[in-house]
Amino acid sequence: MSKTIFEILTLSEKVLKESGIARPRREAEELIADVLDKRRLDLYLAYDRPLEEGELEGIRKALRRRKEGEPTPYIG
Repeated sequence: MSKTIFEILTLSEKVLKESGIARPRREAEELIADVLDKRRLDLYLAYDRPLEEGELEGIRKALRRRKEGEPTPYIG
């Protein structure tokens, strides 16, 4: 079963927090919104939408880059 936007947002926040990112929720929102080409607000308006595998892969790549220290604005 595919993960929803909310589930991935929560998991992404946890990953970034464990990596020592200062504002993990905000950064997770920004990364996911950018990958999905949405506004941060749209994540909450469609929080229960299942994500496709291609979207999940894009989010994984963005998180990996952020965990490695690349600034969020450079990832998008």
